[in-house]
Amino acid sequence: AEWVPMATLDAAQALGVGDEVGSLVPGKRADLAALPCSADDPLESIAYGDTQIERVWIAGRPWPTFPAPS
Repeated sequence: AEWVPMATLDAAQALGVGDEVGSLVPGKRADLAALPCSADDPLESIAYGDTQIERVWIAGRPWPTFPAPS
């Protein structure tokens, strides 16, 4: 999908930090959240769906305490 680079690498480069963040490659910092979405229209599923985040990575490392205990 063409919106992915616009929201990641292109945005990081526009902010002058493309060498540190913006893509999932060794040596770059990355925060990432995984959530279920429809294969038909992933962007719509994320934007308008009632989804729960399944996993989180902060600075490239799994965040084992997500979701936070209630």
